[in-house]
Order: sequence, then C-alpha cells, then structure tokens
Amino acid sequence: MTRFCDINLDDYCLSAVSGFLPERPPVERLPNPYYDLWEDICCDLPLLITSERLKDKLESLPLLSTALLNTKEEWRRAYVVLSFLSQGYIWNGNPPRRKLPVAIAVPLRKVSEYLAIQPCGTFAAYCLWNIGYSPTIGNPRLNPDDFVSLCKFTDSKEEEWFYVVSVAIEAQGGRLIPKMLDAIDAVEENDTSRVRSFLEAFVACVDGMIITLDRLDENLSREFFYHRLRPYLRGSKNMTKSGLPDGVFYPRCQCGGEEGEWLAHSGGSNAQSSFIQLMDIIMGIEQDGDFIKDMRNYMPGPHREFLELMKGASNLRPYVLSLENDLNVRRLYDEAILRLTALRDCHLRVVARYILIPAGKDLPTKGGHMPLQEPGRGTGGTDMMKFLRTTRDTTKSACCEHYKGSNPVQAASIICKTCGPRPTEQTAHL
Repeated sequence: MTRFCDINLDDYCLSAVSGFLPERPPVERLPNPYYDLWEDICCDLPLLITSERLKDKLESLPLLSTALLNTKEEWRRAYVVLSFLSQGYIWNGNPPRRKLPVAIAVPLRKVSEYLAIQPCGTFAAYCLWNIGYSPTIGNPRLNPDDFVSLCKFTDSKEEEWFYVVSVAIEAQGGRLIPKMLDAIDAVEENDTSRVRSFLEAFVACVDGMIITLDRLDENLSREFFYHRLRPYLRGSKNMTKSGLPDGVFYPRCQCGGEEGEWLAHSGGSNAQSSFIQLMDIIMGIEQDGDFIKDMRNYMPGPHREFLELMKGASNLRPYVLSLENDLNVRRLYDEAILRLTALRDCHLRVVARYILIPAGKDLPTKGGHMPLQEPGRGTGGTDMMKFLRTTRDTTKSACCEHYKGSNPVQAASIICKTCGPRPTEQTAHL
C-alpha cells in the first residue's frame, strides 16, 4: 500500500520545509546579459510608472527569445519580470491599455506555457516567486520581516509588506504539509492519536496565520493599497466598466497585423494560493462555485497536480464523522473548522478595511474620469464580499452535525484584534 508520507514532494515542486514556496532563494536577476533589457526596465519600473515613460520603453523593446533560459529558477524569474511589466503597461493609463507590446506578449506566453500557468499577474508572480530572504535570517522563515520583495510597481515599502505578509502565511502553512500527508495515512491505519496530533497542529498553524494576517496594518495604509497598489493587481476579466470589454490583446508577431488573440484573465488573488485551497481539501470542505476551480489555472502546474492528488486522497472528514463515540476527535475537528472560519472572518474584515471603506470615499478624478475601481469586485473579477461570505459560511457548516448548535471555541486563547473573538453572532451580518 502506498503511504502518502512517502510521496516525493519535489515531484510537485513542493518542500517539506517551505511548502509551496521555493526552498531556495529565487533568482534575483537573470544571469545571462541577453536579458538585461528586461531586468533593467523591471528595476526601474516604479520610476517609469510615475514618470509615465513605461509605455515608450516597452513599445520600443526588441523581441527576445526564451531559448537562453536554463534552470527552473530562471524560467520563474522571467515569468515574474514579464508579469510585472505587462501589468504595469496595461494599468499605467486611464483608460487601461488593451494591447500588449509584442516584445512582452510573446515571451510571457512562452514562459507561462513552460510553467503551466496563466500569462498574467498571479499570486505566484507577486508572492511565491518574487520574494527573497533577508540575509540575516536562518530557517525557519515564518515572519513577514524575514522576507524581501524583488519586483515592485512602486518604490514604497508598503507594497513589499503586502506581499511578504502573504508569503509569511504560506511559509507557516508549508510546514503542515507533511503532517497532512501523515494524517491521510493515519486514517487508513485507524490511528486516532496521529489524527488528533494533526488536528492540533492544524489549529496552531491557522492561529499563526490569523496573527500574521492581522499584522497587515502595521506597515500598509488603506489609502496606499487602494489607490496606488491595487490598480496594478487587477486582471482583465469582467472588467468592461474599467475599459477592458474584451480583455487584453496578445499579439503573436511584430508585423503590426492582427495576428494574436484576446485573452481575459483574473487578477492576482489569494484564492490562487495552493495552500489556502489545500486546507479546504484536507478538511473535506466542499467549496461551491466555478471560481475556486478556475483559480487553479493560475497556480503553477505541479501545484495544481498536487491539489488534484490530495482531493482524491482526502479521507479525514468521513473518518471523523464515523467516530460517533470519540467526541474528543470530533470536537477537535470542529475546533479546527472554526479556526479556519475565524481566518476567513479576518480576511473579510481586511477586505472591508482596505477596499470597501476607501471605495466609499472614492471621487471622480480631475479629468472627470471615475477611478478605475469596481468597489464590489476583487482583483480576481468576483463579487468579492459575496464570495468571501459564502466561503466562510461553507467552512463553518462543515462542523460535525452534532456540534453545529454549540460554540466550542468560546474559550479560544487567541483573539484577533481585527476580527475580535472567534466566530460568534457578532460576525453574522458580514
């Protein structure tokens, strides 16, 4: 019988230490001087955006081949650089630019095909493959302060903080993956002690993620996020009101003709975090909607394959439900579910603070244009509050049937300053 704890995580570009994050620091600059044109523009991206010179730079850029990219790390670096350049080009204008320069569109699509990921700004581009390590930090790297952002749209540390908070959450979750695999084996072996050990580790992990997410406002203002950063994180899907009714045109050649195609992509979203989706899968939570499935297309191909593997192997929930006389395990499972609910409550309040409140203060620009924001939609193109509420409520409803009517976390030891106490009636209106 195959034991899941014996799976070679490297086959899925995973690490027992860092999870979906690369275990080794990413390439900070493509080593071949041939790609200096890309790297130099990316290095100057904040200045080129503020001076509105990015358009001319990219439109005069020669078309470079991807044939000189060698290692997996180099392909990832190329994807990050080209994603930042494409997002900067599209959204550094009002209205947004609807056609990418061929020198960006062609290599971006080739790199994306190699990595089995969508050719646009994604969670992988902004976070997974864009974050280096502080040179003074050893392992484990678990705090936002342990990381540095390699590419940015602005010259502000606030943008970096937004990325590194997400990466720190990923890093904390990554250590849980071997325990998840062991829990699958433990169920097959009817080893309730190992199942309890996993659930306890899951609770502790999610508590750490809540505390980290709650640190977002330490170095990120709502005004900066909403007005300066968020515009560059958006996608081209469901963006008719923002000026992209057909998405973005990706040309295939430099002939100046119409060879190419229109593509509509979602923007970068935490729903593209493989670990966030993995938590639902391992706990047996069935989230509704095509959006969750679609977000997997924005994950690196090997990560997507791992989620499919785990979905087929997930056995924890039916096992817990079968333990009708083991209230200890069932209550611990419920505690884990409600901790995950608390994380999603925290996310709801972060969205309200950083998007809904600033959107309520948004005014037309001096030129008479409405700002390029659709307050009710996330960068992924969804009705974000409806999606987040549904996801939160679906999570909470996964509690064991006998326990749904009570509140097993009234005495929770951690209270998030963003969310307040663990899920109670105070959050029912969200």
